[in-house]
Amino acid sequence: MAINSCIKELDFSGCFKNNLNEDKIKSISNLIENSKFLKILSFQECALGSIDDGLKIFFDAFKYNQNIEELNLNKNYFLENENSNLNGITLLSEFIANSKFIKKIHLERIYSSNLNSRVRELKKLLILSQ
Repeated sequence: MAINSCIKELDFSGCFKNNLNEDKIKSISNLIENSKFLKILSFQECALGSIDDGLKIFFDAFKYNQNIEELNLNKNYFLENENSNLNGITLLSEFIANSKFIKKIHLERIYSSNLNSRVRELKKLLILSQ
């Protein structure tokens, strides 16, 4: 995959509101893994957490690219399945805890089916990581 080394910022905000699927998440993840020049990514209002394995695939891509400095996840919904290890807020919390290279993460108006307890957990983590 040829990547343009001049591009430092990609904004996918709103692009996948109603039609995000696992194949698109895999393509985005591949782009993240192979774009060593990207510094800022925006996925505001993209329903990233609406696909069962999608969020895990998305966050795993950052293991291979530690050049991203800023990530916007505003207005995203995170699936919560109590019988699964793929809980959206839990995956997000783990990502934040392990992503020491990202300097700024935007998380305004995130949504979850189990919002109260999970978002409290996330806020606690953010306070501890400051």
